[in-house]
Amino acid sequence: MTFQPIDILGYIGMVIVVTSFFFKNIKLIRIVNMAGCVLCTIYGFITNTYPTAALNIALFIVNIIMLAEPVIKDKRKQKKLNESKKDQ
Repeated sequence: MTFQPIDILGYIGMVIVVTSFFFKNIKLIRIVNMAGCVLCTIYGFITNTYPTAALNIALFIVNIIMLAEPVIKDKRKQKKLNESKKDQ
């Protein structure tokens, strides 16, 4: 197996994903992790390593869901508060 220039993209993505876990802020972890996932997904498609691309797409989606969850919960809570105010 020989080194190809495109492998640099995969290594950069991998380093970004791994580095993301060193942050303390969970939001920052997820955002940086998503950036690494994008690079690894591109790498996976270019190199025809579809399991790599699929894994990183899945991780990207999980990160989006986990980032959106508090916002969704807050909106539901706000909606319930507004409805209870209307009932009074």
